[in-house]
Amino acid sequence: MPKKENKKRITMTDIAKKAGVSQTTVSFVLNNVEDANISDSTKKSVIDAANLLGYVPKVPRYFASLPQFSGTNSIGFVTDEIGISSYGGEALKGAQEAAWAHEKMLFVLNTEGIQDVEETAIRAMLERKVDGIILATMIRRELNPSIDIGEIPCVTMNGYCKDMSVTAFTTDEIYGGKIATQLLIEAGHRRIGFINGEMWMDAARERLVGYKKALAKAGISYDPDIVRDGNWRPDSGYRHTKELLSIPNPPTALFCGNDLIALGAYEAVHSMGLQIPNDISIVGYDDQEIASYLNPPLTTVRLPYYEMGQQSVLHLIKMINNRKKEKPFQKKMRSTIVQRNSVSSI
Repeated sequence: MPKKENKKRITMTDIAKKAGVSQTTVSFVLNNVEDANISDSTKKSVIDAANLLGYVPKVPRYFASLPQFSGTNSIGFVTDEIGISSYGGEALKGAQEAAWAHEKMLFVLNTEGIQDVEETAIRAMLERKVDGIILATMIRRELNPSIDIGEIPCVTMNGYCKDMSVTAFTTDEIYGGKIATQLLIEAGHRRIGFINGEMWMDAARERLVGYKKALAKAGISYDPDIVRDGNWRPDSGYRHTKELLSIPNPPTALFCGNDLIALGAYEAVHSMGLQIPNDISIVGYDDQEIASYLNPPLTTVRLPYYEMGQQSVLHLIKMINNRKKEKPFQKKMRSTIVQRNSVSSI
């Protein structure tokens, strides 16, 4: 009898590669997230790629068989992509350590950004009467949970509710863009290119604001000709770097919207026979594991994921213990620079 062919399941990552966008964009399009300001042409590209590849969403069916743990001393942690990302593990580590320090059990459910799975995960937590819930997201974005969680204490991490009805611990992306650009300015660079991510995302828009603020503070005019919108992936870093280094009066430094864009920038620089940082300085963003293995190791911005996870749990525990209605707030936590060898003074 012939063996049954094991057909590879098409994932959102496959669609992202086919459509030339980020996985987050694919997730938002396929889940019909209304607040995402994604262009119709991008939506069409994603849907066409999904149809061409034969994508069928996989909704996990294991929630019903979750252990019937007691709600006492337990916290639900519902995430989208953060539970399966390399640096998202720092957020889980911070949350776990804070929970254990207060004798709380942390139960984590990862939804892969699928709306139906998120709803099922939240419902599963509520049915098991957890003491509180943290809703976490990979990117900083607006959250609109479709399930009423009632009076149970809730905190969002990296996401926020537009009406500020839930306390949120998020990243200060304006500050992150500002310190990345300032580092290059302090190294003597006045012609600083910026390869950003997708502008429909809060993070991209606010990192651009930070970039502009740093330039303005240093008395450097903003030049849109050396700013590019990418897709958070190496291919856009490669393409835009080659373009920027080929124009008259090219930049002497590049600020890349994330480390994957920086990876593409590195490849472009090397392909042109140039050296980093002698010919051009580069700063990344996120401090992904790959940053320390690039040649030379990449100077980058480290997001405060551990601190966000820790502070989210600590505040949630405070809400659980006090059982008082506290006025919700949004705390924007600041990133830090990790200096390596990709920046030189001029």
